[in-house]
Amino acid sequence: MMGPLHLDICNTDRLLLNNCTLRVKLTRSRDAFALMSTKGTEKIKFLDVKLYVRRVNISPSVLLAHAQALEKSPAKYPVNRVDIKTVTIAQGMHSKTIDNGQAVPSHPLTPDFSKDLYMECYNTLFSGTGIHWKDEGNGISWSDYPKGNTLFVFDLSPDLSASEPHWNLQRQGTMRLDLRFAAPLPQPINCVVYAEFQNLIEIDKDRNVIVDYSV
Repeated sequence: MMGPLHLDICNTDRLLLNNCTLRVKLTRSRDAFALMSTKGTEKIKFLDVKLYVRRVNISPSVLLAHAQALEKSPAKYPVNRVDIKTVTIAQGMHSKTIDNGQAVPSHPLTPDFSKDLYMECYNTLFSGTGIHWKDEGNGISWSDYPKGNTLFVFDLSPDLSASEPHWNLQRQGTMRLDLRFAAPLPQPINCVVYAEFQNLIEIDKDRNVIVDYSV
C-alpha cells in the first residue's frame, strides 16, 4: 500500500526552500473507514511505515541567487487549501438546508435516480474538475454514479478555471447547500463537503513561514 500525502503544502508545484523545518504528523483512520467489507471484522495492521521525500541538489550559484532574492522579498508558494465538513442528515427528512446567494449552477439540479435521469449531475464530475471535453476519466462510470458514488462538483471561479495554474481575484461570501429528497430518508446519511481554496504561503530569508488564509 503506497500513496501520496494529501497536505496543503503538497498541493503546489514549487520546491520547498532548503533549511526549512517540516514536521509531518499522521493520524490513522478507523479500520471501518479504510476497508470496504460486509462483515466489519477485518483490520489493518502496519508492520512498517516509510516516508519518501524527494530532494534536489542545486548548484551553489542558484543557492546564492535564492539568498539574494530573499533579501528583497519572501518566497511565495501558491497552494490549494483543503477544508472538509461533514453534516449528518437525520432519518425521515424531506429536505435540508446547509448554510455556510448566487445560485451555482444557475438552475437547481433535479435528478431522478429511479428513472436514470441524472446526466447533468454526472457531468459535473467532468465540468467541475477541468477534464470536460477531454479524453480523460475519473474512475466513476455512469452506472456506478448512483450506487454510493454520487458526487456533485462545482467550479466557483469566475472564468471556470479552478483547475488551471493561474489565480483569480479573491472573493469572499457565504455558501448555502439546499437539498431536497423525493421521499423521506429511510436512514441517516452524511453529506461531506470537500472544498479547495487558493491561498498563499510565504517563507522569508530567516525561514519564517507566514500563512495567510485570508488571501
